[in-house]
Amino acid sequence: MAEDFTQQLFLKLIEKKETYDPARKFSTWLFTLAANMVKNEYRRRSRAAKHQARMNFSFEAEQDWLARMDDAFWQQRLDSALAELAEKHRQVFLLRYQQELTIKEISGIVGCPEGTVKSRLHYAIQYLAKQLDKCKSW
Repeated sequence: MAEDFTQQLFLKLIEKKETYDPARKFSTWLFTLAANMVKNEYRRRSRAAKHQARMNFSFEAEQDWLARMDDAFWQQRLDSALAELAEKHRQVFLLRYQQELTIKEISGIVGCPEGTVKSRLHYAIQYLAKQLDKCKSW
């Protein structure tokens, strides 16, 4: 970047030679031009950063909105698919994944062997996956 600035500075010296006052020091004129170039670059970057921040904000806000819509859609589809499950399968699924209980704890609550709980969970998950997979094509 320093090399680019140096090149641009010397181009400005040539292009704006009529602004040089021979009664003053050449180095003062040179450093004034260089300082102005640096200030302009900082201003440009500041504007670009503000613009980028606005763009990121609106993009992130849109992404949040879309994520909330997507979450609501999937929650609605999951609730609908859960409602279609047999009570015994829905019960073990909710105990396991909503209440975060262990297989052993669920077995004690529903009064059936752990193997039966695992089988019901397997069936529930398989059914839900199939139902929710249909939503992908929408």
